[in-house]
Amino acid sequence: MLRRGGAALSQPHPRHLRLRSHPPLDAELTYQHQETNFTLGLAELNARLKRRALVILFTDFVDTITAELLIESMQRVANRHVVVFVTQRGSVLQGAVEATPTQFTDVAQSVVAHDFLRERSIVFERLERLGVHASMSPAAACRSR
Repeated sequence: MLRRGGAALSQPHPRHLRLRSHPPLDAELTYQHQETNFTLGLAELNARLKRRALVILFTDFVDTITAELLIESMQRVANRHVVVFVTQRGSVLQGAVEATPTQFTDVAQSVVAHDFLRERSIVFERLERLGVHASMSPAAACRSR
């Protein structure tokens, strides 16, 4: 038993000591300009995790087909694990919607951006119905420090 300021503290559990000995995995992550294969990645993750786990997925989706694949894959993972889905809030899209149009192309860009934002909100609603904790963070909050 450890003592600090007269209060007795118990020893940390051996599992917690093992966690401290591992190097941070985020140091090994790199950014790549490559289409994400949600089906393959999440299926492999689901197969490798033998016990219930917290899965945090930082990603984005561009179109409805990619979003459908994401939702199907997330459903399988969310059945066994606690899943947090984090994506960047579309500041570029929001800016295109809120900009005052001066040309016809500005109006077309605004309509397309509005459709993307609407589709994104539908995907988030569907993920939340699956039990996935979905979060949209401002782009500035997702940058490395």
